[in-house]
Amino acid sequence: MEACPYTKSVDVRASGLESRGVMPGPVGYRFSGTSDACQVMAVFWNCICELMAEPEENLSSIMLSLPGIVGSEGVDGGHVRFAAVVELVGEVFVPLPKAMVPLVLERVHLLDMPAYGHLPPMSWLHPMLKMAGHEAESQQLSEEQLLLANYQRRARTRQSIFCECPPSQSRRQEPRVLWTWIWGNGGTEKASGIPLYSRNTLRMVQMGKEKLQAELDREIAAQQ
Repeated sequence: MEACPYTKSVDVRASGLESRGVMPGPVGYRFSGTSDACQVMAVFWNCICELMAEPEENLSSIMLSLPGIVGSEGVDGGHVRFAAVVELVGEVFVPLPKAMVPLVLERVHLLDMPAYGHLPPMSWLHPMLKMAGHEAESQQLSEEQLLLANYQRRARTRQSIFCECPPSQSRRQEPRVLWTWIWGNGGTEKASGIPLYSRNTLRMVQMGKEKLQAELDREIAAQQ
């Protein structure tokens, strides 16, 4: 659905960044069925090494699928275990210089908190729409309608994925304009990507729950 402006297909990433010196390249899909957290760390670092060694035009990013860490604990229990492994990866990875390789997914249990690589908190959507010039939609859309933006995050727990991309891509993507504004509890926050997140939120609302759920069901069926 082109929620990411730089990804036009499942095979090629970094489209539209040629003027910034980034050439489109293949997406590398890597898989490990291990259920062992230590082995997951080894697979993860192998992907980092591969990404650092390959030119961007040969490998633009890696999607690492780790369904084995979910185990047989069910959706809720599996998600808790996946979150624990993500935290382990983050604890090892975060202290390293960000100039190495940015990790898109570092935390899972965010609730209503902002975090790099994640969609903005739901409480931010009304102000974001207003700041992006969609004042009428900001006033008219209900909380239930805005919740459809969450379909951007949905994926089967058994196909849990990390995403890694080269640092040069992260640095040379569209400049992140920071805005300061007042939100729900009266505090101020800096937010980036307001036009993009607003566009995607409106797109999800326009598509509607029935179509979004049908697309999700189609993905789930394809993975079974």
